[in-house]
Amino acid sequence: MTRLELLPAYVLHVRPYRDTSLLVELFSEPLGRITGVARGARQRKSRTRSLLNPFVRLLLSLQGKSDLKLITHIEADEPGQILVGESLYSGLYLNEILMRLLPEQDAHPELFLAYQQSLGYLQKGVPLEPVLRSFELTLLTELGYVPDLSVTADTGQRVELEGVYFFEPQRGLLSVSPRAALPALSGKAIFHIAERDFSTPETRQVAKYLCRQMLAPLLGSKPLKSRELFLTQSPKLMLSHHPDQK
Repeated sequence: MTRLELLPAYVLHVRPYRDTSLLVELFSEPLGRITGVARGARQRKSRTRSLLNPFVRLLLSLQGKSDLKLITHIEADEPGQILVGESLYSGLYLNEILMRLLPEQDAHPELFLAYQQSLGYLQKGVPLEPVLRSFELTLLTELGYVPDLSVTADTGQRVELEGVYFFEPQRGLLSVSPRAALPALSGKAIFHIAERDFSTPETRQVAKYLCRQMLAPLLGSKPLKSRELFLTQSPKLMLSHHPDQK
């Protein structure tokens, strides 16, 4: 039986399993997204349940040969990130897109680091849009869905600062719009996005559009619960993951 000792991990989602246990979706540094069973965690005196909270870096020991692992040990590796309001909804959004898009047991150490850093930024009250866009782009890059933003797909020419470009998810950046109503994107904003510099309003707007376009076909038509919660509780900020979002 395979044993894995003290893996750094975060809880993405928890749901009841059988009579007294919990099924725990985890994002771990060495294994990526994994599913574990916490036996007896729903019992009143269980210490495990109090540790299975989102945004807390845990150390977990697991065993089992199948995709479903048994959690044999759990401890907090550091104090959890306290997220409230818009930061909380944004953290739940990060968890949900990881659940929806990241294949099981597919390790992404750089994405794990980006997730950890994003939680820290959210806890500190850093402006939300740069945090969300940077994480979305890191996730999409790790999954292989971010096209080369330095050249156009239709001509192979380098993107120029003063140029105007268009975007299609299946093709990438284009120098000529293939159909009506595609918005024009400035070369300067595209350069800033490639550098993860979201300091200007134009760059943030273009980054939101690009992330929306790339995420929509991956997420499909099923709405994200975090988006519904966010719009219900705090409609001021729009998360860039819904194809019908204005």
